[in-house]
Amino acid sequence: MKIKNGVVPVVFVVILISLGMAAPVLASDETVTVAGVISKITPSDNTIVIQAKKAWNGESWTGASVTIKEESLKGTFNDSAAFSELSVSDPVQATYIKTSDPNTVNWLCIGKTQTSYPTGKYLSDAFGDPKYIISPFFNNFKLTYATYPNCSDCSGSVCSASYANLRVSQGWESKNYAYEYTIKKGERHVFTSPEGCESELSVTFAGGEATSDKCYITSEEGKPVSDFKISVVQKGTVSDMTPAPVVTMTQTETQTATPEETQSPGFFALTALFGIAIVAACILSGKKD
Repeated sequence: MKIKNGVVPVVFVVILISLGMAAPVLASDETVTVAGVISKITPSDNTIVIQAKKAWNGESWTGASVTIKEESLKGTFNDSAAFSELSVSDPVQATYIKTSDPNTVNWLCIGKTQTSYPTGKYLSDAFGDPKYIISPFFNNFKLTYATYPNCSDCSGSVCSASYANLRVSQGWESKNYAYEYTIKKGERHVFTSPEGCESELSVTFAGGEATSDKCYITSEEGKPVSDFKISVVQKGTVSDMTPAPVVTMTQTETQTATPEETQSPGFFALTALFGIAIVAACILSGKKD
């Protein structure tokens, strides 16, 4: 799937990457993230309608920033797993990009919240490209990734992805436990909680794209899109997974700098300085005489 002048993200606590049917021509590369409730799902034409209630302003959820006419957002979504696992009335956070059709957007990511509130703090599932996820997953699981190109399969500045490097972290406050490893197309890996939580993060990579910069190809055409399915699952319930290589769990801790104490001159120091000033004045006075 090559999407020009746009990027496609989708969120769900289990990451499934599936590249599907062609999307409509994108009219802009500006993305918008909304929170709302799914009001209609139509698998036959790959569309999902979301009743948007809030919009993300880059720092927090504001009141509905879309107009009344656009509040009910119909969008195409190229992720088959989303149509089988999402349902009408599900609270979601979703990112879209406008297309040349004023009545249809293109969903880049759709994430289901862990609570009944669309603006909930955590997600339970996500579909699409996780780079557009706003909220972390339940138990504070977070995921980032980087794809690497298959240089023999490129179109413009976009190539199919040979594999993806994942970084999954989980932790609270200043402590953060991170796993890093490589996942290939079609593989599913499960990340356990280093803090002993009863939930795990399931990640499936169905496919993706990467920029051609590592192939020494220069072009302004197209932007890469990847499709994952991510889900928070109960510990020990997933069996159809590819065993992840043994990795060393790294704990990083944010250190709080201790302000250096500033010493102010004491009474005796000030007295000494005052005495020096008097002596200097006397010397200058003597020279004038």
